[in-house]
Amino acid sequence: MAPSTRHQPPSPQHLTTARGAALYIGALLGPGLLLLPGLAAAQAGPAAIVAWLAMLALSGLFAAVFSALGQRLPSAGGVMGYVAAGLGTRAGLVTGWSFLAAVVGGAPTVCLIGASYVTGLTGGGYLARAVAAAMLLLTVLALAAGGLRASAGAQLVLVSLLVGVIAVAIAGSAPAAHAANWTPFAPHGWPSMGARPPR
Repeated sequence: MAPSTRHQPPSPQHLTTARGAALYIGALLGPGLLLLPGLAAAQAGPAAIVAWLAMLALSGLFAAVFSALGQRLPSAGGVMGYVAAGLGTRAGLVTGWSFLAAVVGGAPTVCLIGASYVTGLTGGGYLARAVAAAMLLLTVLALAAGGLRASAGAQLVLVSLLVGVIAVAIAGSAPAAHAANWTPFAPHGWPSMGARPPR
């Protein structure tokens, strides 16, 4: 008699290396990459490149740590699971709620930034920007409801588009690059690399 399969747990879903890398790169860079370089350059001048290189080095260390944790402590909870394993369930719950609060508070802001780029290209006032932001937010929610694999697939497409936009921007601005633009290297002093931009 064949065993019943009604109560068997579903097989685990695995991410490909490309989709996993897209999730990490998207979380690390995201749409902020289209906004932050200009703000950093205005704050620190050419010396902002030092802060970017330092962030790149730290991000590599974070990637190595999370890779090791993922191999030793496989957990669908991600950071929440790692914190719970090391510091207890209560600390894991605090971490999970903190991440949720950051996403709930940050997602509308990120969508507004993206909508400002859209309306900057197509024209439109505050209403058009709000509509575009709402559509972006609904898209994000739909992808989240579709599960990790759907989100990872969309992230792979978006990261590819982002890299393409950056490549086009670099190629288009390369003829205007001059060594004189790197002097003075730190016009506002070295502490400006870590200072908050003025409001």
